[in-house]
Amino acid sequence: VLVAASEGWKNYRHQADVLAFYHYLKKNGYDDDRIILIVADDIAYNDKNPLKGVVRREVSGKNLYDGIEIDYRLAELTLADLKSILTSEPSAEYPVTLGSTKNDNVLFFWSGHGTQPGWECKDTEDVSADFARSMFSDMQYRKMFAIIETCYSGGVAQGCTGIPGLLLMTAANPYETSKAAAFDNELQVYLSNTFTSSILSQLERNPQSVIYDLYLHAFDKTNGSHVMVYNPDYYGNLYLNNMSEYYPQ
Repeated sequence: VLVAASEGWKNYRHQADVLAFYHYLKKNGYDDDRIILIVADDIAYNDKNPLKGVVRREVSGKNLYDGIEIDYRLAELTLADLKSILTSEPSAEYPVTLGSTKNDNVLFFWSGHGTQPGWECKDTEDVSADFARSMFSDMQYRKMFAIIETCYSGGVAQGCTGIPGLLLMTAANPYETSKAAAFDNELQVYLSNTFTSSILSQLERNPQSVIYDLYLHAFDKTNGSHVMVYNPDYYGNLYLNNMSEYYPQ
């Protein structure tokens, strides 16, 4: 489940990071029918984009907009819709849903803004700790690894402790902002975030990373905020559990 929760040119980096994660999953065996991609889709052909149809997260990097299959555009959804997509069966209103069972492992990546009350969605709604706890508790999975790239992201994650099988890794603790990275002078926007860059660089280097090594790398390479892990007591041994559990068999 890949969600870029912001809109607009100034928030370019959130969609770019989500699209980079999408291509990483495709590279590691995921078909589009096993990925739910939710983005605003308003930067590739934005009036401010001199490179029409191009989204990249590195200066002179590859075009991440190529070959993507978007399931929902952010403007179409409310948080209630998102919860239905993750917990309900397919319907006319929600033709694509997660459809996971208690035997499935779910990888969840959310990138956007955050405040101390919650992870922002479209600048109109906040994913509060209560909402996230309800949503994650109502989902079905054997294990779920949620990677959250927002300011103050640890606050909501902290409120999700005690849920069996859930692990959350956040870009920041409950009291600090996360940081953007890779400013593009031509586009006049940031292309990525430091936490997401650290996660993807480690996964590219070793797709089979154990969770603890992924955390250590992210903690070391993320400047300006403290990478946090929440709920390990209800998830499993982070020295033994590795990312291979989240790739198609």
